[in-house]
Amino acid sequence: MNFQNWGFSDLSVSKEYDSKKYYLFERLGFNTIAINSYVEETDEEPKKKKRKGEIKEKKRFYSSPYRYLQ
Repeated sequence: MNFQNWGFSDLSVSKEYDSKKYYLFERLGFNTIAINSYVEETDEEPKKKKRKGEIKEKKRFYSSPYRYLQ
């Protein structure tokens, strides 16, 4: 992939695509194709079926630091 199309040529990320550099882009608040297509491996348990009367927890993902300022 080429980040020069998005104007990130000053950040040398065209060689390696590791999680730290994707995390850098997420902290800067850039929603690029690379971040949206990148899937991080997690050690989460498989989702259980929701029982009746059970409240579902909502997970918030803070991709941009300025998105949830409440």
